[in-house]
Amino acid sequence: MSFIEYATPVATPKYSPQYFASLTFLRVQELDYPEIATSSIVKSWSFTDNIPSTALGTVIQPGELVPFLDDVLPISREMEAAFAAGSRAVRVRLSIEGHEREVELHFSKIRVYVAINNHSRAITAARELYLLANPVIVLRVLPLLYSSCAVGL
Repeated sequence: MSFIEYATPVATPKYSPQYFASLTFLRVQELDYPEIATSSIVKSWSFTDNIPSTALGTVIQPGELVPFLDDVLPISREMEAAFAAGSRAVRVRLSIEGHEREVELHFSKIRVYVAINNHSRAITAARELYLLANPVIVLRVLPLLYSSCAVGL
């Protein structure tokens, strides 16, 4: 198996390249897009020959904080050489809100992290454009926002 075959995310899960390619403006509104860390949460990482088989190691979990792009690009750049040397995953030490934990992540999940970061701006823009293009939604939401703000005064 080649590195490309091994590290390419499966086509069916959320956030795969095929998933992003099939998104519509309506589906973007319903998408529970993962939160992306605004600063570095990866404290260290190293390659391993283990093959992760758990959901945590292979797919995005509900409520999972996705590492910032600057955290995952150095890993992504070195994955192909690490694969050639026998590695199949990356062991990552994360620090989230003062809590540290270590996880083993399949190379495909690192690629999904990159994709989530890369599509974040487009997802946000699509959501905003959808609201602007659908005045009925805006007319229903704005009064609710205004009334909730007025109550707090």
